[in-house]
Amino acid sequence: MNILVICLGNICRSPMAEGLLLKHLHENLKFSDWKVDSCGTSNYHQGELADPRMLSTAKKHGIKLTHRSRQLKVEDFDEFDYLWVMDEQNYSDVVSICPSKKDKVDLISNFSKSYKGQMIPDPYFGDQNGFDEVYKLLDHICAEIVQGLNLKY
Repeated sequence: MNILVICLGNICRSPMAEGLLLKHLHENLKFSDWKVDSCGTSNYHQGELADPRMLSTAKKHGIKLTHRSRQLKVEDFDEFDYLWVMDEQNYSDVVSICPSKKDKVDLISNFSKSYKGQMIPDPYFGDQNGFDEVYKLLDHICAEIVQGLNLKY
């Protein structure tokens, strides 16, 4: 299975979701043939590492984020089975690129019983507390996703 997580700039939410999915997959399923990647709908931060505040948050929780920002490409719709976005604007932007494959696109929170339909807020313009909150939300959601996969496989 190939999963792509998407936010606006690919330096805050989506790299953290990528790191958390990989962590939970490794700890719970031990699958090596799963591909998890992240990208942004914009090219604002092309080639950059995650925001320093997100890197700090990840480090506090033992997660190493090495991903460099990239923009969503049309080819991603063929390469990935699932394209999971953080909010409604990301959803609209992603679907507008390839409307015929919108069935692959969904909010990441829709795979969580606790947070179904909730938008993952963009912490970029806030303080460290916003990054910590996004970590908590995504950690819970990613754990639920992998637990659900664990029941299937």
